[in-house]
Amino acid sequence: MGCCSSSEDLRSNTQVSKELNQDKKIDANVKKLLFLGSEEKANNNRHDVTSKKKKLKMWDIGGSGKSTLFKQLRTIHGQGFQDKDRQGFKDHIYSQIIEQMKELVNAFEDLKDEDPDKFGNLKISDEGQPAAEFMESVRGDMDVNDEVADAVELLWKEEAIKATFGERARLKVDDSSEYFFNEVRRIAVRGYVPTDKDILMVRHRTTGVVEQKFNIHGTTFHVFDVGGQRSERKKWIHCFERVTAVIFVASLAAYNEVSTWTNLYCVLFFLIGGSD
Repeated sequence: MGCCSSSEDLRSNTQVSKELNQDKKIDANVKKLLFLGSEEKANNNRHDVTSKKKKLKMWDIGGSGKSTLFKQLRTIHGQGFQDKDRQGFKDHIYSQIIEQMKELVNAFEDLKDEDPDKFGNLKISDEGQPAAEFMESVRGDMDVNDEVADAVELLWKEEAIKATFGERARLKVDDSSEYFFNEVRRIAVRGYVPTDKDILMVRHRTTGVVEQKFNIHGTTFHVFDVGGQRSERKKWIHCFERVTAVIFVASLAAYNEVSTWTNLYCVLFFLIGGSD
């Protein structure tokens, strides 16, 4: 009986050793990459790859283009976006059009006081004024219908609004909003379904963790997209474990943007410094 027991133990140990060796081979092919982005106007994302399982982590802080890259991977190498996904993005597109135009209208009034040399002689025309007042009453969770599209189209033709958009680096206005303002009539059509380009262009904050798997030339990429705002960072801190490399994602259009946190630190510094 003792011999049988020893034989079974030996076979069991051999099997365990075999499985451990297989795991080691798999682990040797795991490449975990962490994508980092720029500060504040931002989001975070991450990706996993195991090569034959490469583990890749993507992380950015809103506005760097990391989430757009994630969506491009899904479009090119994944299964794309299903009807249910597109309906969800439609709400984000509606919200971006409404909120960003409202931001431009409100910011214009502020810029006239802050920069009178540049904005002092500009004004919203008599024709555009009712549209500006109408946009103030539109909520961000509403659909973009013909009435909203009329107002957005009219305001987007205003020199004052175009000049304000030119100062978007100082505002909470995204570059992609120009695309949606130009496409607002198509988007306002009943039964509108976002195109792949619409989905790539829309800007929305990533919260939690979004996961996708891609197979590219026999390599499986396990990709995670995570929220990058400061309030979201506690959700992705554990992703730093066993990182092989860090890849920084940055927007070339954001060279002159300033983090809102940086502005806050400056204000606090002067307040504390002048508290004597």
